[in-house]
Amino acid sequence: MKRLILLLYLFFSGTASSQSITFFSQNQNDFGVDKIRHEFLHEFPYGGFVSGYQVDYRTRTRLAYEYFGKYGKYEKKFIPSLPYGNPQIGFTQVFKNKQVFVSGVGETDKGNRRFSYCFDSTGAINWSFNDSLFILLIHQETDSNYFAQLHSSKDTGILVQGINLVRLDFNGRIYWSKPYDNLYQQLLLDSGIVTPLILDIQLYRGNFVFLLSNQNLEDTKIASFDKDFKLKRQYRSRYTNSSLLSDQGVLIDENVGELIFPRFKITQLDWDFNKVWQMIPSKDSLSSLTQTGAIKLGSKICLQSFYQNSSYNWLDERLEFYNFQGEKTRECRYTYLSTFGITPHSATNDNGLLASATATIWPETKVGFTKTDSLGLVYNTDIICDCKDFKVGVSEVKVPELNVQVFPNPATDKINVLLSHQQKASITLRNLNGQIVKSQQAEFNSNIIDISDLEAGVYVVEVKEENSSKVLKVVKQ
Repeated sequence: MKRLILLLYLFFSGTASSQSITFFSQNQNDFGVDKIRHEFLHEFPYGGFVSGYQVDYRTRTRLAYEYFGKYGKYEKKFIPSLPYGNPQIGFTQVFKNKQVFVSGVGETDKGNRRFSYCFDSTGAINWSFNDSLFILLIHQETDSNYFAQLHSSKDTGILVQGINLVRLDFNGRIYWSKPYDNLYQQLLLDSGIVTPLILDIQLYRGNFVFLLSNQNLEDTKIASFDKDFKLKRQYRSRYTNSSLLSDQGVLIDENVGELIFPRFKITQLDWDFNKVWQMIPSKDSLSSLTQTGAIKLGSKICLQSFYQNSSYNWLDERLEFYNFQGEKTRECRYTYLSTFGITPHSATNDNGLLASATATIWPETKVGFTKTDSLGLVYNTDIICDCKDFKVGVSEVKVPELNVQVFPNPATDKINVLLSHQQKASITLRNLNGQIVKSQQAEFNSNIIDISDLEAGVYVVEVKEENSSKVLKVVKQ
């Protein structure tokens, strides 16, 4: 894998232009020996990325993170001087001013302690709450404040002992608080969740939506409150992995199987918490193990699934896309040419996915990340994407104009001719004299061509489908 490739578009004059999308991947073969576990991965609201991971210092690990620019170019690395070893990160968030928030638990000379830090764009600590007072999760509510779930070990005037819902300014100053007991009292006592855990809080157009659970995480509830945290609606389910908010209401990802071998169904509720539709992504109970919750990509829902046979032998990994009517629109199946696997973390600003890339063979604990486009394509030479589209209702899913990428460029031994969607297309490689030196049929979205036997120079790649063709230049070094 080449290090942080910025794909270049080298079109001949007269060739139809493609939609402009940015793709990049971090080097997945040589991340250095210090990174041992990926912790978080986010895109900032106005572009740029942050990747956090553990650093191995032989005796104990420390937290580190890196900034990358809009096109994946490495910018800087921070290893904060925190008084905590072997940190276990529980929650992370980023804000539009490129602040990074992390909370978790770490080792000290006095035992394990909770911590929560907000770092500014220089890596300095902007503000923090630690030990007896710490933040469990936080979100940006407006352009000038955050709301957060905060735990206090004692009464401190504005705060009560236990969990509080608070509002903070950008300097970390608490100016409003509400004990969670006031929220609990509004919930129906017959729900079976007497002292619920707050797993997540989301804000959408004046609605605060809480995901609550009992102690063993087997009984969950979705509850919505208004801006003053007065209960509006609640919905009970057996086990909810995640929830997504949209104009249509609340979409929840529920487990209908065992926790060890989960089977998931998707339920769409309107904002009155009435069921609109339900569907199980895979009806074959022996084929699909959904490992992550649903991720919202604009008007689509994305699910990651690991497919296995009846003996639970791994077959492949897929991203499956649905619309908010529960209809499947696209599926991407991934085949790996190395020992690396990818795990989606979050959506990007252009409705793609950020995914961590981790070695699957212990003890090679190298980590990195990659970015997909809005169609789920992973643009690197170690992953082949076999994607297909599905009909929705009576009309065909509208697929963007065929977009062709050739990388790396310049290249030395192999090139990847990547199509934005699977086509019955031919790929021809010619020298500048017009002679055909390589040709093959496109089998997948990702098509690797060996050019190690060619002389150095400029070549022309032509991708021809039924009604059009695209021509690009590539340089062999």
